Amino acid sequence: MAISPKLAYVYSHAPVGDTHVETLELRHSQFDNGSVFITNQLAGWQAKLENGSDIFYEFLPFAVIQPQSAHEGNFTLQVAIDNASKTLMDQLERLAERPTESIILYYRVYLASDSETVQNDPPLKLSIESVSATQSVLAFNAGLANLRKQPFPALVYDTARYPGLAR
Repeated sequence: MAISPKLAYVYSHAPVGDTHVETLELRHSQFDNGSVFITNQLAGWQAKLENGSDIFYEFLPFAVIQPQSAHEGNFTLQVAIDNASKTLMDQLERLAERPTESIILYYRVYLASDSETVQNDPPLKLSIESVSATQSVLAFNAGLANLRKQPFPALVYDTARYPGLAR
């Protein structure tokens, strides 16, 4: 994950008066507004996305374990959302009825002193692989898209696009 020099400084020096702000976007076509924006900041977080649009991240306490480099080549982000809201749980339960589309996770980091710049640009974009829920915690793993599920070749060679194939 590429991070800005300012974020690297905050990570390494922990300056007084500035900290990092973690945010999550869960995107699926069946969500009420297409996406759910959450942050672990108590009052919520008003910020700009990398495309310049304003967004409000709602407060929902969560913890993230960032991917570690491993010899197996796994690239998995682990997320636990504590006390997940009924609205989020209802939307996830509705998705479980028709699991044909993956939930896409965007992990963005801002600085508390700069809500207009995403400090890990481009943000980390992963596909949610497994979800488990208890009465108090919603946990999931997100990883890179499974390339084995992609059709190969991705482009279908037919005579409409390539008339030279007709004999």
